[in-house]
Amino acid sequence: NIFAGTYDGVFLSSDNGANWSKVNTGIPASTYVGSLVVLGNSFYAGTDDGVYFSNNNGSNWNTANTGLKSGSVYALCVKGTNLFLGNYYGAFLSTNYGIKLLLKLFMSVFYKIYQILYTRKSSFCI
Repeated sequence: NIFAGTYDGVFLSSDNGANWSKVNTGIPASTYVGSLVVLGNSFYAGTDDGVYFSNNNGSNWNTANTGLKSGSVYALCVKGTNLFLGNYYGAFLSTNYGIKLLLKLFMSVFYKIYQILYTRKSSFCI
């Protein structure tokens, strides 16, 4: 399966991109999806309305925004069982499928976090 985040939600192709279907149940209409990741058996979507997750291959989506300061989420990154996200206010970490602040330093120095990259030795925010 291939998933794509678009300006109109999440789309799924199960035939290597020949055909696409919208899989947005639970995500508001016309929601911009800028990032997608897989953590365990769940899919996560970073949107202009926060973070959504699906436990059933994208058929249904639920919010995962507990403690998130702003609605828009620009970046998602997975390291092991941790989910990192970036938004207007900085970098955040979810260790239990809820969002909590990672470091205040990111909030005061970098402002918006658009990308998060994990390498073997460390994580970087851009």
